[in-house]
Amino acid sequence: MGVTRGSPQELLLLAELEKNGLTWSDKPGKDVQLVYLSYPDLNQALAGKQIDAMSQSEPQSSQAIRKQFGRELMKPYDTPMGEPVRTLVMSEKLYNKRDVATRLMKCFVESTSTFNKNPPLAEKYVRENLFKGQLSAEDFRDAMDNADYTYDVTPLHLDVTTHFMQKFGIGHWAKTPKAVDWVKLDLLQQAKNELKVK
Repeated sequence: MGVTRGSPQELLLLAELEKNGLTWSDKPGKDVQLVYLSYPDLNQALAGKQIDAMSQSEPQSSQAIRKQFGRELMKPYDTPMGEPVRTLVMSEKLYNKRDVATRLMKCFVESTSTFNKNPPLAEKYVRENLFKGQLSAEDFRDAMDNADYTYDVTPLHLDVTTHFMQKFGIGHWAKTPKAVDWVKLDLLQQAKNELKVK
């Protein structure tokens, strides 16, 4: 089974395998043998029948389904981790440069809000600027059925995710950090308040 090492998709896959009592390794001999590849290489490997399955991100997973070299078996969102939240993360050094950090967060919230209010603009930007015309309108719409533009995240979600990262060896800490000790949402809340978005 193909997956990108250290990705949210790897974490979701491992949580799902554990939930279903399956063993895994990147070496033969377990129920599932993991093959670590980059996102673009996963689709090529599945299309070339070099792997039997993949845990893939959007829009690549929707492209595999649309091009009929893959089919959806399941969305691995039924573990305590739920659906992954795509987060904006900044270093403490940047966070402490309050003017720059505040402007960056406001830009992030404003652009996310704009994409949610104006889907045609979001599609144009993602297809033309981000994917340089290599993503069809159908691929974009299929991918957006499995992804959201959001700026909200909770400390609880991050605690659950951090727990799974530690458990599966994706995060390496002497002691698993608690989100309340390192997650700062004040700039996010300030930007949302200033822009009057929910």
